Amino acid sequence: MNVRLKTRTTGFDILRIGLLLVVPLTLPADLTSQVGATPDRSLSIIAVEGPKEKDVQAIAVGEGAAWLLTNDQLLRIDSGTGTISNLPTERIKTWHLAFHNAAIGAGSLWVSGEAHKIKGVHRIDLHTGKIVASIPFHYRFGEVAFGEGFAWTLIRQETLARIDPLSNQVSGTIDLGKGYMEVKFGNASVWTIGLESGTIKRIDPQLAKVAEEFSAGPAQDTSILKSLFQGGIYLFTAADGMLWVANNKRMSNGKYVLSRFDPKTHERLSKIEADDAYGAPVIWNGALWLSGMGYLTKVNLETNHIAERVVLAASDDGRAVSGTLMTDGHTLWAVDTGSWAYSKVVISCIQAKVSDSGGN
Repeated sequence: MNVRLKTRTTGFDILRIGLLLVVPLTLPADLTSQVGATPDRSLSIIAVEGPKEKDVQAIAVGEGAAWLLTNDQLLRIDSGTGTISNLPTERIKTWHLAFHNAAIGAGSLWVSGEAHKIKGVHRIDLHTGKIVASIPFHYRFGEVAFGEGFAWTLIRQETLARIDPLSNQVSGTIDLGKGYMEVKFGNASVWTIGLESGTIKRIDPQLAKVAEEFSAGPAQDTSILKSLFQGGIYLFTAADGMLWVANNKRMSNGKYVLSRFDPKTHERLSKIEADDAYGAPVIWNGALWLSGMGYLTKVNLETNHIAERVVLAASDDGRAVSGTLMTDGHTLWAVDTGSWAYSKVVISCIQAKVSDSGGN
């Protein structure tokens, strides 16, 4: 079934909502150009085509929705129905950092940028669209995350700052060293990884201190002469007592190798090569998920083997979508921004369908 609705939001292009029930061997018309179909009858996908990439300042997921911050609006896409609502909001100058610049938590969107001549992290109320607090850092670009009861931001990719949502004040800082670009949460801890060094650091969220660190692999060689042949980056996810690290060398030799580590002993438990994947992995619905061109790959956590692929709807112009993976626990989101500033953002919302008996 393919249901198309149209909703107009002030100042932006019409958004397309396509509801795709994922079933084997039966593809709606706009999926015929893609290879293969998922054998998984337990998933449903809502695909939303939105504004151009250049008009989107931040994207974050949480509280049952995906949230898009534009130049003058806060858009909400409901995870259950695909319904779109919008609130007027104030302009925040930001650099979206592949949309790692914002997070949802404590009823707010936390986003790094500059507003009211303040460079730092700004807190936007999800119900009013108003900026209710600004935390100055004298630096407007930084990764933002929310977990373990706090908002967190990376300053110049070397200092992690903890923000207390009760006081809207910085309540701790941690010096990490250079080159840290991701913040994840799992096992009652905060985790980060050196993009090139591969050093994983576990932070105690209450003490705001590095509790331990270990290496996930050799440092990447990003020198001018060798980066095209050997260069790469480390990406990771931490959840449900697991730590998965991707050694992503797609920019050089095309390899993408996943390693599963025990977060307590740091022992490498398994290794998977998935050269058609890119971006950070995500743990959702009892599986590990990877983003590919036009589809998602599901890894079985019991066997540590690739189990299946889930096809995503193409954009209106026929572009095979992929995207950055995000999850709020209940829903998996794939955010595709296309290849240039005038490409439209396509957001795919993947959910587990509830069975007739009421279970997942």
